Parts: sequence; C-alpha cells; structure tokens
Amino acid sequence: VKILNHYKDNGIWHLEGLKAPEVSMIGLPEESLFLQQQQVNLNLAAFQGMDEAVVLQRAKNLLVIPKSLTVSKQGTVLKLSGKPSPSWYLDASKRNSLPDGISQLDLEGIILDQQEVSVFLKQVLAPPRDVKLQTGENGITYSGTASIDWINSLQSLVAQFESKQVINISALQSFEQNRLNELLQELGEKYIDFEKGSNIKPESEKVLLQTAMTLSEIERLAAILEKDYEVIVAGYTDEAGTNELNQTLRKARAEVAIEKLGLYGVNQNRFVLAPVEELSSRDYRQAGFTTRMLEKISTENPVNSRSNPDR
Repeated sequence: VKILNHYKDNGIWHLEGLKAPEVSMIGLPEESLFLQQQQVNLNLAAFQGMDEAVVLQRAKNLLVIPKSLTVSKQGTVLKLSGKPSPSWYLDASKRNSLPDGISQLDLEGIILDQQEVSVFLKQVLAPPRDVKLQTGENGITYSGTASIDWINSLQSLVAQFESKQVINISALQSFEQNRLNELLQELGEKYIDFEKGSNIKPESEKVLLQTAMTLSEIERLAAILEKDYEVIVAGYTDEAGTNELNQTLRKARAEVAIEKLGLYGVNQNRFVLAPVEELSSRDYRQAGFTTRMLEKISTENPVNSRSNPDR
C-alpha cells in the first residue's frame, strides 16, 4: 500500500493512495497503539496508475474465464467472445460483484451451442414424462403437458438465455389449464329446468349441486392460473306472455339460480346478470350460465338449462 496523502479533519485522519491488486483492505486492528479505529478513514483508490496487464490477469483469474474465450479490455469494460459452457455464461451474466478495475462485462460476443444448452436445461430442470424437448433449425422447442409450477420455473430459466438461444415453450400446456378447459366444457353440458314462474323443478336440484361443485373447482384453478373471470347468468322464457312479463320472469329465474348456488358456497361475487332486454324467447324455460375469462383467455360456455314447454 502506498500512502499519497494524509490529513486530519474534525478529529479523523484521512488516508489516500494506491494499493496493489492482491491487497485487501480490512482497516485498522480493533486495538491500536496510537489510533482508535473510528479515528481513521481509509480511502485507497484501487488500481490508479496500476499496470493494465495486472488488472486483466486478475479479472481472468477471479472470473475463471475459460481459455476458449477471447478477452480484451476497453477502459473498465471487459469484452468477452467465444463459446463458453451455458453454466459459465449464466454465472457471468448474473454476477453482481466484479474484480477491481472492471465496471462491466460485455457478453455480446458470446455464442452458446444449442446442444449444450439443451443438455443443461435437462440437467437443471428435468422434463416431466409428458414433456418433449427437441432441437432444430428453429431452436429448442418444448411441447407437452406439465404442472403450472414446472412451466413457471422453466419460463424463468429460459428467460436467462433469451439473447443467446431461441427457446420456444408456447406449445406447453399445464395440467391446471387443461382441467379448467374440461370444466368449462362440463359446465356447458349441464342444464337447469324451471316450472312455470321461477320455481326450479325438483329434478334440477341435483344439477344445481353439480354446477356448484364445478364452479368451485373453476374458482380454485383460476386462482392457481392467476386468471380472473365472471359468470354471466341469464334466465330464459318461452314465447308465452308479453315481452314485459317475460323480461321480469327472466330476471327472476337468473336471481333464483344465483341464490341457490350461493347456498352451496359458490362465490356470488363472480355472478353478473345478463341484460334481460337482450335475451330472446326460446322453446324451453331455463336458467343459463356463461363463463367468461377476463385474463389471457376468453372462453364462453353457455349452460343450456332446458325444459319442455309445458305451458
């Protein structure tokens, strides 16, 4: 260590100067013959006036730079080019602390081998049985079905290679999404029958319970997939009666269906009444549901709740 300047200010000694690359500054010992630790401020600027070759060699050693890479230094920027291993590239791209005299790593010249990246991905995050990984001219492609947690983990891993390798995961489907699609389809196959007026037929009570269970499962899966949705409830009438009377009856049937499902624990905040004036008459009396996803997907599955028009 070479002291170039020293001065005292407000009772504190300030030391300024240079240090060699291999020197680590740890301050004064806790017990000193002449000075207390809090009375000295060490301000030793590293590498001012030091040999550039020393800085470069120290950087190579600390970063464990492979011999296959070409290394150069422009100012305080270390430029690297060549084909390192995927693991070395990730370590270098995420490195927060750099050797003294280096302020930035320039990795633009780094090229990653597709096959090596493919092997690395398999080792870090082994694909489930139903997932296939293929390499080709279009890059690395994942396809198949896995849990949403595994897909999210893969997405985070793949993002780290975004500028160096084409990795396509758009063909992946989650078990949770597939199950949600099945439930939406299942919901569309259920129906609720009404007597005259807004009385639900006894045989439809079982359908109501099944519908409530389906909607509760949709609620759970939507939360896992971080998707919002609403259930549009529409009551329908046959052609008997005036339009004004039928609009009132349509609303009443929709509200009865919502109330009944609420008794089974369905989240009633999801329900939205369909505008009765936009609904047309049908050949059967019913209450119907349309599930509309509000994020990422938009799927509409009406529940055709039919009954015979026994006027």
